[in-house]
Amino acid sequence: MTKEVVSYVLSYGFKDDAMGGRDYKVVMVLGGDEWTIANIEVRNHCIRGVAEEEERCI
Repeated sequence: MTKEVVSYVLSYGFKDDAMGGRDYKVVMVLGGDEWTIANIEVRNHCIRGVAEEEERCI
């Protein structure tokens, strides 16, 4: 049986007028007696908009 934990790290208050914050979704799995990171997803929170071709804040 594989054990999995999902954790969220929220980061706000950047000194950037284009980006309001960023979230990280971290998936960890237990293998034997230690936890390892299986996946990390990043989501930006843009204030003004997103550049379509690069998925970055403008």
